[in-house]
Amino acid sequence: MNTNYQEILSTLAKFDKTVIYYDDFKAIVDRVNECVLKTQYYSRSENCVIPATPGMGKTFIAELLGTQMKSEEITENDCDITTVPSFYIEVPSNATPLKLSETMLAALGEPLPIKGNIVEQTHRLIKLFERCKIRLVLMDEFQNMMTKTLKTYYLSKGVIEWVKQLSNASNVTYCLLGSDEFLPYLMQNDHTKKRFMDVLPLKLLTPPSRDDDGTLAQFYYSYCEIAKTHFPQLNLPDAGDDHFVRQLYLATNGIPKYISLFVKLAIEKCLVRGETSVTQKFFADVWDRYRNAEVSQTFRNPFLLDPKALAMTLRGK
Repeated sequence: MNTNYQEILSTLAKFDKTVIYYDDFKAIVDRVNECVLKTQYYSRSENCVIPATPGMGKTFIAELLGTQMKSEEITENDCDITTVPSFYIEVPSNATPLKLSETMLAALGEPLPIKGNIVEQTHRLIKLFERCKIRLVLMDEFQNMMTKTLKTYYLSKGVIEWVKQLSNASNVTYCLLGSDEFLPYLMQNDHTKKRFMDVLPLKLLTPPSRDDDGTLAQFYYSYCEIAKTHFPQLNLPDAGDDHFVRQLYLATNGIPKYISLFVKLAIEKCLVRGETSVTQKFFADVWDRYRNAEVSQTFRNPFLLDPKALAMTLRGK
């Protein structure tokens, strides 16, 4: 394989580890941290839910919160302890209290996470929370707490009851993350409403309009600045070009994951051809090859639409 191509891919791979602090993202991180702080002072846990369309950055939020709450080596009662201020788990599919408890024990490094019944495991979990000084539990894929019937979904009562008991018994903030389409089913349960009062949705980025600059342009601008730190010679479409930003919106539906993917792949095509200007032609080529029919807001290549056709397409959404 061409060495230059490998170098291009190696550098582009660094983009995937980049977190862009757009306003909505930062506000949610701040709110979760606020819940954690309040839990330390209030008599009950302050918990929250982060619902979002796939690709909006839930995992990035979880990783960021994890890095903010760093582990420490402390000595307590002549014992050396490694604190775990926060930890992350994925709710197992078809979750039951026992499966969820075992998953949490395993995430905390328990050597025998499947040992004991649910009462014994819950007791061990609470002890581990105290010993490890845990302040935040991030539980991703909350939709796995759902059971599907022929007509609808319903929340597994046993699982949410167990989470409620765990919340009552520990001074810890619980943050549920998952697909926004399942939020109504989650909130049908009265116990969930009471325990998870803060709902913090990650909203789709929006294109500019006559009355509003939207939120997509700023995200795209930040991504371009990151790209230029790795490839200083690059020229990318201007974030102030409303027409291009609207094209990018139609291609990605304002989902950060797809915006990043389109920009990264357009840069790759440009560099492989030995050029430095990432034109809309490169974006059009990416759309032709990688278009996601469920995400794209049009069946026509948006990067080939003129302003009039683009405006008509946006009005028809």
